[in-house]
Amino acid sequence: MSASQLFDKEDCIDNDYYLSLLRPLTLDDVERKDITSNLNNVSKYVTVGHELYLKKAHVDTLIEIMGIPMHDNGRFRQSNHALSGLVDSWSSVERLPFQACLKEIVNYRGFSADRKPTRYQSIHAKLAAQYTLESDALTQKALDKITAKLQACLSVHNEKVNNTLHSVAVDLKVDDEWLDGELTAAEKQTVGDAKTQIDDIDAQIKALELQASTLRQTSYQTRRDRIEQVLKKELGTQGLLALTALADKQPSHAKRRLRLGH
Repeated sequence: MSASQLFDKEDCIDNDYYLSLLRPLTLDDVERKDITSNLNNVSKYVTVGHELYLKKAHVDTLIEIMGIPMHDNGRFRQSNHALSGLVDSWSSVERLPFQACLKEIVNYRGFSADRKPTRYQSIHAKLAAQYTLESDALTQKALDKITAKLQACLSVHNEKVNNTLHSVAVDLKVDDEWLDGELTAAEKQTVGDAKTQIDDIDAQIKALELQASTLRQTSYQTRRDRIEQVLKKELGTQGLLALTALADKQPSHAKRRLRLGH
């Protein structure tokens, strides 16, 4: 394992890999950008320190191993990729910053315009001195945040690999020709016999369902004819006309039941 190698990959299926970190992140794995405020600019905020970015080489390695689809212009094809949180999801792999710095809002209340630079510079000097003492701790905190984000990205990717494995091992979503080449002669016989029996059972079920449907219709029509005969004895002229108009009507799903007769 080389000192620069950060990820371990374990083969799964379909060119997918389980990923994990080989070692803790160090300053060799990141790029540092000084974001210290200009001492000569008087502004509302003072910042002293750096921003850390995971090195582009590591990001490129993850994109390749994870198989994240990219446009020809270097932009992501989808925003919900596994590296969300480490890079800008819509950009051409713009890495997100993790701050290792000190910030303070400068309160200029009571300071005249000519005294504001002195006020600003005093805050700047105070933070610079404080940063000298705390820079290692701030840097480690930023590294820990990058590590946590990185671990989360790897977990998202590994879960995707698990889902692919589930679709193959449980849902059996594999190429039929491939599976036919893997099955033994005895297994092919078992699968073939089962399919023949299933087809036969399905045909029997279809025939029984058709038979049941015919019987239901016979039962319905017998009861409907009898009810019509009873109604014809009880209805007057208007009722009989209405009954005749119902001849072609199909039954509704009304649950209310009426008791006929007096």
